[in-house]
Amino acid sequence: MGVRFRRSVKIMPGVRINFSKSGMSTTIGPKGASVNIGKKGTYLNTGIPGTGVYMREKIGGGQAKTRQTSASSGSKGYDPEFLRRYELYKPVTIKINSAGKITIEDKNGDVITDEFFLKKMKATPDFKAQKEQLVSQWREKSEQEYQESQSALAELVNIHKYSFTVKAMEEYERMLSAVKMQKYQMKAFDQKEPSRQEIETSLTAYAELHVTSKAFWKVKKLRAEYVSENLEPQYRKQHEEWEKKKREFEQNQQKEAERQNAFYAEEYEAKCAAIRDKIAGSDDYVKSHLEDWLSSSTLPVEVNVDYEYEADTGNMYIDILLPSEDAIPQQEITRLANGGVKEKAKSKTTIQTEYASMIFGLGICITSGVFNISPAIKRVLTSGFATRRDKEGNEVDECLYSIKFERSGFEGAAIREQPPVDFISKFENRYKATQTWTFKAITPFDDF
Repeated sequence: MGVRFRRSVKIMPGVRINFSKSGMSTTIGPKGASVNIGKKGTYLNTGIPGTGVYMREKIGGGQAKTRQTSASSGSKGYDPEFLRRYELYKPVTIKINSAGKITIEDKNGDVITDEFFLKKMKATPDFKAQKEQLVSQWREKSEQEYQESQSALAELVNIHKYSFTVKAMEEYERMLSAVKMQKYQMKAFDQKEPSRQEIETSLTAYAELHVTSKAFWKVKKLRAEYVSENLEPQYRKQHEEWEKKKREFEQNQQKEAERQNAFYAEEYEAKCAAIRDKIAGSDDYVKSHLEDWLSSSTLPVEVNVDYEYEADTGNMYIDILLPSEDAIPQQEITRLANGGVKEKAKSKTTIQTEYASMIFGLGICITSGVFNISPAIKRVLTSGFATRRDKEGNEVDECLYSIKFERSGFEGAAIREQPPVDFISKFENRYKATQTWTFKAITPFDDF
């Protein structure tokens, strides 16, 4: 049906001749409900009398001309059968799954498999625009997922990058000598000292306004006498007030200086004491700071550390309960040519290689943290243990590596830039592993 405007000529009651570009037709019936007969067929007309607006519906005869309609805006030119099926399926939803596959679902959420409809739907501008947007979002999400997985793995495999920069004893001594005590700088009293000239000028101005006489010839003398009589008294008064303010200001500054300098002295002593305590590395100092550091550590894995410190020798003994191999992701995410990602199982060799990097890096990181506590710590014997099952299926703690770290090997070293396996090779060590990094239990070092 369509909404149209018309013009007509009445020839007798109930009969009208209608004129249009396509020819002439006859209308029979009253306004608002009539039948039109013409070369294109017979039409039923219904409308609103007096407006010239009506609805026209073909009821027979002639060769009908099809007018396409749409279930949604912008459907002009679409296949009528496509539009009919669209009405059955709507609302239609376009979706993309994790593999990047596009599907079209009907109002019930079922995937549409109608090949005719799908072909026509995929040719529409709306579908193409939505598809482009969905694919773009899917690729962005895939890339984000890939980057997040790479970042999470890097934190584990490169855990040695959390290592501290270890300073030599000489650097701490320079730090101690570089500590300076602040001193309060007293402020100067900035109120200007009164002068006779300024007071005389002020008195003269006052006299000119207020000292008068009917004997005008005496006014100049009277004013001079007023200035002369008041100059010294005013000067002494203002100068005494100025001196009083100056004394009070300087006394307050002296008190402030004493207070601030006492604070600066305490601050100086505290800074020096902290550095001296760090240099000395007493048993209580080392244990307290080691426990504080371990409890506040932000390492990406949870570890348990047992330690023993000999303050007289500067030797530290550390046993680390290492994370299990399960801490390494067993799956990896790889990029696909279409911009998506795919998750696949890692090889055993890959997992074991990454695990080796993690546990060696963890030992290096913790050891650097221990050396960072005090330059008095000269050596650290670090042993890594993993909980595994023996032949009977019982859980046992087996030592996977034991390394005698020397402080000199850490001082000034670019620890974060070296592969963990390469770095530990510079120290006396024990570990037993295959080429594919399958660790076997060892006996750890007892002492240096």
